[in-house]
Amino acid sequence: MKVESAAAEFEKHLSRRGESESALTPSTAVMSMIAFYRDVRAEECDLEADGDMLLFQWGTYDWGLGPRFELDITRQFIVGAGDDDDIRQFHVKFRFKPDELLLSLAAGDRWCRTPQDLADFTSFIEGHPAYHAVGSRTDGEKDFVYEGV
Repeated sequence: MKVESAAAEFEKHLSRRGESESALTPSTAVMSMIAFYRDVRAEECDLEADGDMLLFQWGTYDWGLGPRFELDITRQFIVGAGDDDDIRQFHVKFRFKPDELLLSLAAGDRWCRTPQDLADFTSFIEGHPAYHAVGSRTDGEKDFVYEGV
């Protein structure tokens, strides 16, 4: 796939799996993004140079609209080399009004640098309290964002 078509390719990947963006919960979105990373390579990215990675992140943040707990799975692409690097990210992000449990979860992240790391990465996520706290919830805000960094 071409990096600039990541969002459209993710939609196609979901369709092949019998899923749709509108029906995704945080847990199905995370697992779908992991499958997308496993199954679909970015043509312009060098895996050996961290050119195509996954990032799982969580935490409570206030970006000006009041505090929200965020669970995010991001595919990061680096195209180019040296000073000419072009970094792009495709995020699938969920936001929830924080309750006592969500506020108790410290913010953090975990990277998956290559497809060979997927088993450990997936196990980490499946055992993580943030994933369990919001994984099946449908009451949050959902964003799919493709952006430059």
